[in-house]
Amino acid sequence: SKFVFMVLFRKALFPLKIAYDSVIRLRQLAYKYSIIKSHRFSFPIIVVGNLSTGGTGKTPMIDYLLQKFTNKTTLAVLSRGYGRKSCGFFKLSKFSTASNVGDEPLMLFKKHPNTIIAVVENRFKGIKKIVRDYPRVKSIILDDGMQHLKVIPSFKILLTTFDKPWFKDELLPVGNLRVNKSQSKHADVVVVTKCPININLKTKNFYKKKLSINKNQKLFFTTISYNDYVLGKTKINMDEFLKNEFILVTGIANSKNLVNYLKSKNAKFNHYQFKDHHYYTKNQIDKFVKLNKNILTTEKDYVKLTTFKIQRLFRIGIEIKFIEREKFFIKILNKQLKIN
Repeated sequence: SKFVFMVLFRKALFPLKIAYDSVIRLRQLAYKYSIIKSHRFSFPIIVVGNLSTGGTGKTPMIDYLLQKFTNKTTLAVLSRGYGRKSCGFFKLSKFSTASNVGDEPLMLFKKHPNTIIAVVENRFKGIKKIVRDYPRVKSIILDDGMQHLKVIPSFKILLTTFDKPWFKDELLPVGNLRVNKSQSKHADVVVVTKCPININLKTKNFYKKKLSINKNQKLFFTTISYNDYVLGKTKINMDEFLKNEFILVTGIANSKNLVNYLKSKNAKFNHYQFKDHHYYTKNQIDKFVKLNKNILTTEKDYVKLTTFKIQRLFRIGIEIKFIEREKFFIKILNKQLKIN
């Protein structure tokens, strides 16, 4: 069967995993012993990262941080802009496109147009440029910085999903981990994302043990909450929208949660699923539009699909919700961001 083939194929890749692990460890040692120089900054730099190749909910977490803290301090967000077709430093503006800056940074900018959001390959140079050009910025959030050893952040928020935590995963190319699991010990806070809302104490303790949470680390559990409305040219209540059959279009790392949510509401839809950060073609769009139904998509896909001027296009938003101890999380971040 296909599953057996995949298991055997990944086992065959095991020697490559060992080689990949060796390269990572050599790089880590080079930074540790200052063969390659790392840089610290005198102001807060908060990393929101993961150990795996994606789908852990970094963008919703950054969105959450911007919602909670932009009224208290001046934040900037620095991202690589994964999937963009440009190079160099770009500060996002109302003229930015997904192909220039990446879909996730553009989505964040649409939600937080007064925040300085920039993309650049070299994080160190990017931070220096923000400091020089935007002196009012008090703190920088690094989108996906666990692997960037050139910059030593002041605080690290590490995300892992409930369904596929790093203790159930393996290094590339056997699994989806970009760095070895031991790197988790460098995190200040670990957040298990996309948890079932009714997660019990026994399960939480199991995760705490398996994730090897040490005494200096804080562990939090969050879930995803979908908006009870959809947004397009108009705002429609979710239950109203779901009365008619529609088309679901996704280009995200894992659409399982969204599909399950829609099914739980007895929605009738055809799902067109594409790979993460997919760039849509006119032919694909024409195919959807011809079906003459409402089209529902994610916030991330929406910023790319809007360029096609689709009449019946709607997006569903998601928010991170802490299952408990949210006030404690905010207190920790207030301290890190030097907010009184």
